[in-house]
Amino acid sequence: MRPEFATLLLGALALGVLSTPAGAQVKPPEPGFPAAQPIDPAKARAYKPPLAADGHPDLEGIWQPHTSGAA
Repeated sequence: MRPEFATLLLGALALGVLSTPAGAQVKPPEPGFPAAQPIDPAKARAYKPPLAADGHPDLEGIWQPHTSGAA
């Protein structure tokens, strides 16, 4: 076997092995949770977030994904 072919084969094998876990990162929605609502671009542009005293968006509170079961 030529060294170039072996290197190419080994690279392709490594790429295949390393890309397999990446496909498993997307979790389908759990049953019981509502499907995401479509976003209206006009409403999104018109939204004004609550502001803190310094004028920046107020991000205080508990941030938890719906999939954690604490919703």
